[in-house]
Amino acid sequence: MNTKRLSFAVVMLCVAASVPSVAVAGDRGTRGQASLSASFRTTSMTPAKGFAVMRTEDGRTIYVSSKELFSGRDIAGMRAVHGGSTESLELSLPTGASDRLTEAIRSGSSPQLAIVGGKKLLAVVHVDLESGTQPRLVGLPPGGANRVTRLIRRVAPAVRSLASVAVVPRQVRGRAGDVFTVDVYVSDASNVTTFQFKLGVSGGTSGTLERTSGSIDKTRSDYLFSGKQAIAAVDQTNGRFGATTMQGAVDAQTPKYVGSYSFRATPDASGEFNVSVIKGNDSFVSTTAASTPPFRATGATISVSR
Repeated sequence: MNTKRLSFAVVMLCVAASVPSVAVAGDRGTRGQASLSASFRTTSMTPAKGFAVMRTEDGRTIYVSSKELFSGRDIAGMRAVHGGSTESLELSLPTGASDRLTEAIRSGSSPQLAIVGGKKLLAVVHVDLESGTQPRLVGLPPGGANRVTRLIRRVAPAVRSLASVAVVPRQVRGRAGDVFTVDVYVSDASNVTTFQFKLGVSGGTSGTLERTSGSIDKTRSDYLFSGKQAIAAVDQTNGRFGATTMQGAVDAQTPKYVGSYSFRATPDASGEFNVSVIKGNDSFVSTTAASTPPFRATGATISVSR
């Protein structure tokens, strides 16, 4: 199952790890190096079979596995995290690469990871699996996260088309006091494993549309996880709904239904209101290629008169 879970259904690990700073090689690549994919490998502090001898920029000897856990081409996204005297790099990895990294680090052989380009050691980092929903490469010196990011992006993966999320109203016009229901659809997405959405309301001349309920109609033939074993949840208090499949990923090239919201126009409501997806931690589409890839969203316009 995807490591990104429904945030209101599963407790996420959030214990911060404290690790020492490690060295990162300077960004001095050539055009030849630019064609190489960064390779992420386990390390050892002592000689071991299948491990090559390499040296960090500050002269320390380290043993690096000849077997690759994943490459820069596998990385769907990166985010630098700054704090104190060191930096971290948070990675979005496909499920296979994330599982391999987790197993290698938790096996206890070494908490470090080597980033290799060709035959050159680019960086040695510690791996933090506990401080967030994505693995973090931590202990980079100031500017290190940016340098590693540039090295990886020299061989950036093929651009993936953005998934589309559309909010479609069942009724586009009404009067104050009426209840309006919108359906949410996902399309242009492959290998979807999890989704979660929260909607917000903006606009209007006066009053507002107050959320009354959220729901997921799993009996609909166009439901995204129709025919699949899946866990669905609706958080009425905070206005979120979501689901995660337990039985393989699904494609949503054409619009697939994921859920509905109902809103009641307040007695003083009038004007045109926009109902749209609130982007952020409460709204995401997870796939086997990336835990939280970006998506484009289209809202719904509802006109209310008194």
